[in-house]
Amino acid sequence: SVTTTKPNVTTPSQHASTSEVKGSTGTKAPDNTRHINRRLFTYVFSGTVLVIFVAVIIIKRKVSLRRIDRGINSDDPNISVVSLYKLTLRYLGLLKIISKGNKTDLESASELEALFKEKAFDEHYDSFKKLTELALKGDMSDYTVTDEELEFARKTKDDITSAVRSRLNIFGVLSAKYIDNLF
Repeated sequence: SVTTTKPNVTTPSQHASTSEVKGSTGTKAPDNTRHINRRLFTYVFSGTVLVIFVAVIIIKRKVSLRRIDRGINSDDPNISVVSLYKLTLRYLGLLKIISKGNKTDLESASELEALFKEKAFDEHYDSFKKLTELALKGDMSDYTVTDEELEFARKTKDDITSAVRSRLNIFGVLSAKYIDNLF
């Protein structure tokens, strides 16, 4: 008679238990793919959010600067002077020289004069006052601003801008540039 011997077959569970008993670590490699995938997703997602954030800041800045440029370089000198005045107010706001609340022109003017003196910025008050008068006259009446007055308004804005920039630290300049869209 023929005897057949059965091959020695072990099931995977028997194999794992026998190798564990022997102290072998060759059973199964740990599965790090879930951890790696989660990390990769986090890096890709964070990078994408950062790129979108920077793109929004850059686009917002370009649009804002284009709008400012259109206003101060308008063909209508009255619009240019009013735009220069508003822009000068934004620069002064960086130094907290700003009139708050609903006030008359005279009340605002006296409050601003006090703030100019408080901030030791009073050397620019007279030219700012003339710019204010010019902007009000150009905006509220039929008066047409002359080329000399427009040049004065540009010079006043440039002088105040330079003075404001010199008083800001690096973080103030970066904030003004990328958050307030100035400079």
